[in-house]
Amino acid sequence: AFDGERPVGLIGLWPQAGARTAHRAIVVMVYVKSEMRGQGIAQKLMQVVEAYARDNGFTQLELSVLAENKTAWQLYLREGYTEFGRRPNWISLNGEMYDEVMMLRSVAENA
Repeated sequence: AFDGERPVGLIGLWPQAGARTAHRAIVVMVYVKSEMRGQGIAQKLMQVVEAYARDNGFTQLELSVLAENKTAWQLYLREGYTEFGRRPNWISLNGEMYDEVMMLRSVAENA
C-alpha cells in the first residue's frame, strides 16, 4: 500500500505446494505503518489478497496472530477468519511468553 510514492503497508501470500495442499495459502506479514493505522489500509490489503487468492484457484487462506494482538485479531474476525487452534507459549519476547492463534477462512467462489 502506498500513500503517494511512500510505502505505508504490506502483505504477503505464501502458496502451499503439493497436490494435497495446493488449495491453501498462508497470509504473512500484514503490516501498516503506525501513523497510518486506523484508516482501513490493513482491511484493504486483506481484501486484495483474498481476491487474488480466489482468482488464482485457492479456496482456503490461513494466518496466525499473537493472542495479545487484539487489534489484528479483531480485523481478521471482521474479514471472516475463524480460530482453529492455538500454540501455547509459541513466542518468547523479552522473557514473556505469547500464544499463537491460528485462523482460517474459505475464499471459495461459493463460500
